[in-house]
Amino acid sequence: MEFNTIAKQFLYATVRIEADKPTGTESGTGFIFSQKSEDEDYLFIVTSKQICQSASEGRLGFIKKQGEGPDDNRFDLSISDFGDAWITHPDPDIDVAVMPLVPILDYLFEEDVEIFFTSISSENALGEEKISSRDVIEDVVFYSYSVDWYDRNNYLPVIHKGITATPLFIDYCAKKSFLIDAPGLPGSSGSPVFLVEQEPYPKLNGVGFRKRLYLLGLITAPDDRKTSDLGLVCKASVISETCLQALGGLKAA
Repeated sequence: MEFNTIAKQFLYATVRIEADKPTGTESGTGFIFSQKSEDEDYLFIVTSKQICQSASEGRLGFIKKQGEGPDDNRFDLSISDFGDAWITHPDPDIDVAVMPLVPILDYLFEEDVEIFFTSISSENALGEEKISSRDVIEDVVFYSYSVDWYDRNNYLPVIHKGITATPLFIDYCAKKSFLIDAPGLPGSSGSPVFLVEQEPYPKLNGVGFRKRLYLLGLITAPDDRKTSDLGLVCKASVISETCLQALGGLKAA
């Protein structure tokens, strides 16, 4: 596969998550996020807090690297005290948790394991200042490792498509969130949600169009929709807030 579009690249920014809890094993989706701070980029895994909360052990599912691309083999990294490995947003009502990726990469290097991944940059996210000009109805997609539906052979997520169900520029129920109308399944919690935009570009015989994806946020848990396609999304601004808080704590340690 040629990684010549951002939509293709983001296939490999997602991570499947499993968490062992007293009530059983729960699964969800996470993604690799690159937070810009003081001209440096810092890598985190981002997901829904409720997936990893109170988990005694968990697993992060990656794709192994072969040459400069992915191979057909997955790699599951088991982590003890899984719930304590995450840093959450200071507001307990915000369903976002992050984990620094570099310590994981250092450990995998010692174990002679290489993983293939891309990341979603904070500069690609639509923050509060950028969503104010958006329309009430916008096209969205999200990448998900749902419980039953994902590509087990190539270990790739499934892409879901929908629209915004509440305006991006208004905080739904006075919280940093909005609703989308898109088909979702259990295991979609933590999935990255993107705005889809057609971007024109010059061609020899005229003008062409290509898709651009901009991060809007992540699907929040619990995602147990039975009769409705409505899903709640935490805004991208709180993802960056959580990462920057984590950076402050890491630098102070």
